[in-house]
Amino acid sequence: MKRKNIVLISIGVILVIAIVIRVVYINNKYPSPKNNVYTMDQELNYKDCIIKVLSYQVGSPEICKDVLDEYDYDHTFGESSAMANVGKKVVLVTVDVKNNSEDTFRPTSLQITSGNLHNGINMNLVTVFNKNGFSVKSDSESQVILAYVFTENNVTSTKWNNFENEEFALSCGDRNNHNLLMLNK
Repeated sequence: MKRKNIVLISIGVILVIAIVIRVVYINNKYPSPKNNVYTMDQELNYKDCIIKVLSYQVGSPEICKDVLDEYDYDHTFGESSAMANVGKKVVLVTVDVKNNSEDTFRPTSLQITSGNLHNGINMNLVTVFNKNGFSVKSDSESQVILAYVFTENNVTSTKWNNFENEEFALSCGDRNNHNLLMLNK
């Protein structure tokens, strides 16, 4: 019986050592991306484009009213009728994009984040706000309005009631870097 316990303990120790070695190997081979934090007045270099935040607004869908009325746009933001009566908040971010790459840049990979809350752009609103399109051609510079819509049922009530005062950041990244462009009031 004693010999059996020694064999089981030895196997357990060998398994633990093997797992630790594998975890260390994977962490060295695939390190976590670096977090790069930028302030609103700094420029972010992403995919050979220089992105700078010019302004942003946070509020109810009323901040979009003039643009939506001008285009006779569906005020449900293109969502299903089941979501039409859910409370919504909108974040509009105006960015200047200087494209130095050989490809056209579409800022669809720029997400917005606030704590554990993340959201991608609302393509329906972005299309309405950017009359001439929101792609930035190679070797050119353009201002793009990014629009994000949050629904009340995806946010805690405390965060929802204080939504306009939350700290937001544009988030983008690749395998090696994670960039946060802070939106400060």
